[in-house]
Amino acid sequence: MLTLALLNFNGKGMLERSLESVLKQTLKPDEIIVVDNSSTDDSWKAVEPYVSRVVHADNKHRFITGLNVSFQEAKHDTVVFMENDVYLHADCLKDMSWKVNDCSIYDIVSPNFYDSNFHKYKIEWYSGFLTACFMMRKSTFDFIGPFDTKLSPAFWEDVDYTIRAHRLGFKTKKGVGKAIHYANWSFSKVFTKKQMSNWCRENAWYVLKKHYWRFL
Repeated sequence: MLTLALLNFNGKGMLERSLESVLKQTLKPDEIIVVDNSSTDDSWKAVEPYVSRVVHADNKHRFITGLNVSFQEAKHDTVVFMENDVYLHADCLKDMSWKVNDCSIYDIVSPNFYDSNFHKYKIEWYSGFLTACFMMRKSTFDFIGPFDTKLSPAFWEDVDYTIRAHRLGFKTKKGVGKAIHYANWSFSKVFTKKQMSNWCRENAWYVLKKHYWRFL
């Protein structure tokens, strides 16, 4: 049984296309929830008739809030999280489920990501997963614990979680299935590139100190 949690913030126009890619999957989710992070454009209303339910999150920690609420609200143990600026290839959920559920090779997987020009992301520098879209069991989330809210609003939360997962013996894998990602689409409507760059740098330093302070 599979829950798909689709995170939304002011995603009018983008959210509908993202959900359409979910509804066209060869492996259909048993539950689709939209986690709306306090949108001001009522974008969630356009898709409400086509999903199992809409969950309204308080957005206190922005993206991190959406991550944690998605796993807390999911009814089924296998959960796929995705942002509203991600479009899935038709077999993406099937490919991810095969690795996590059918073969139980990995505990957390994310797809190969391509940009809007169909250029593959170059993310070979760490062996984790990307939070733009990934599959993980709810029981794994409960064991590892929630995503660190100190990394609010976002950036490096996937690196932090990968380190935590690996230290507890869980296996992660990126490059399972295919998806298009309009990176930082929602954030760019609210924050400047300079703000996002600053958060990325600050969060990178925080993660390094958190896990490797003895070597700094």
